[in-house]
Amino acid sequence: MRFIMIPMTILLASTTSFSQGNGYQQYFRFVGPTYPGDDENEFSEEANGITHDDNHWYIADNDGCNLWKIPVGIDLDGIQSNTMGVFVLRIDRISCPTQDGPKMLKGDLNYGHFGDLVAYKAKNQKYYLLVPISGGTPGPAIAVFRADNLQCLGLGVLWIDAGKTKQNDAAGWCAADLEGYIYTSPNWWNFAGDPVVKLFKYSLNWDEIASAIPKLVKLTYVETIPLLNEFGQPLPEYEIGGWAQGGEFSTDGKLLYVTSGCCGGGWCSGESEPGYNEYDKDEEHWGIHVFDAITWKRIARSREESFFHYNIPGEEEPEGLTVWDLEEGRNHYWDPPIAPNIIGQLHVLLLNNDFASDDNVSIFHYTNTTYVDHSYAGETDPDGVIIRPFKTVNDALNFYNQYEYFDYGRWTGGRIKIQSGSYDEAVTFSRKVQILPWTGKAVVGSQGRLSLKSGGVINIRSGGALKIH
Repeated sequence: MRFIMIPMTILLASTTSFSQGNGYQQYFRFVGPTYPGDDENEFSEEANGITHDDNHWYIADNDGCNLWKIPVGIDLDGIQSNTMGVFVLRIDRISCPTQDGPKMLKGDLNYGHFGDLVAYKAKNQKYYLLVPISGGTPGPAIAVFRADNLQCLGLGVLWIDAGKTKQNDAAGWCAADLEGYIYTSPNWWNFAGDPVVKLFKYSLNWDEIASAIPKLVKLTYVETIPLLNEFGQPLPEYEIGGWAQGGEFSTDGKLLYVTSGCCGGGWCSGESEPGYNEYDKDEEHWGIHVFDAITWKRIARSREESFFHYNIPGEEEPEGLTVWDLEEGRNHYWDPPIAPNIIGQLHVLLLNNDFASDDNVSIFHYTNTTYVDHSYAGETDPDGVIIRPFKTVNDALNFYNQYEYFDYGRWTGGRIKIQSGSYDEAVTFSRKVQILPWTGKAVVGSQGRLSLKSGGVINIRSGGALKIH
């Protein structure tokens, strides 16, 4: 490791908003408690997917198959369909254009299951919802909706290869990369008994869909992508297990987060389905898996006894996830939340399957950022989350440096945000991290000066280090 030994002060000047698109997006830290926390509401029954645009949550449930549009400022705990500002669209009311004219998703095409959906912002700066649908006679498909009014623009069946082979009997999730390519997988990871885990990549005719007069949706198979383990070898199904439940890319497109698993407590339906095997009951492999979107190697996975924590006890089932920075724009630890009682950037559903009554739902939240504010005066001890920042840079580093490695792969880096003010302390940054100001100017060290302007940022990459006296 190469150290740069510089006696100096680093001046971080915050003049612009910092995006997450910078390669430091390993959302490694669970910022509990869950919220909602094992809550029963109208969308909690068979809650399956979650995504967002700039101002709304979108949640899919399969109790009648509903799409929920919920303003971000509304508390998700105890929400109902008659909550002011909330809009709910049932599948039996959805008509989609097809080559044979408008068709009702439920009444005409027999679709009856929503997967984990994703919102994509097209070149026209409008959001579109991509919703996996299953159970219909055409086969598993992706339905495309305008996010502003939930109008269905059409659907594309998930075929593999030119021979019109169906992906399989269900579409559990989809994700969109920065270029608008769509990724999904078999409902069971080992499609048709294939022991190697794969993704399927598709293209959409975005220019036509997003035009002033939208054309029919055309979904075209592009390629099959084998996923790899931490050694670059094909990832066997028994190391991920169960149903493919959800997926989304980090905002820079460099990491793909997926959820996998069935129901906790060893229960897992589908013994008669193609591709099922006993490994699907192995809860050890269920949870959140993180893949490098260039090499497709797994670089991290959640563990119950870690800060990257996603617990699946009892009859609970992993579900969809979304990446949404709900900390950007909060300038102080006391600022009100953007979403009531929610912080972080990664948000993951967990369904409590209550077979005797209605289901409950929890949402786990994760962050890639450790915060520092020398003026913190909250009633709770500081621990580095946005509402309880550390008071010194060294406290943040001591916490951050504990987590260089996950169970798989090498750390890809997080961020440390430092509140304006002077921090007269010697600091050594010895691993990959992005250092940036929270607001105003932050001065770290006591000798010399280095001034960073126009939103000053320091990126310390793997193999480098920086020591401040």
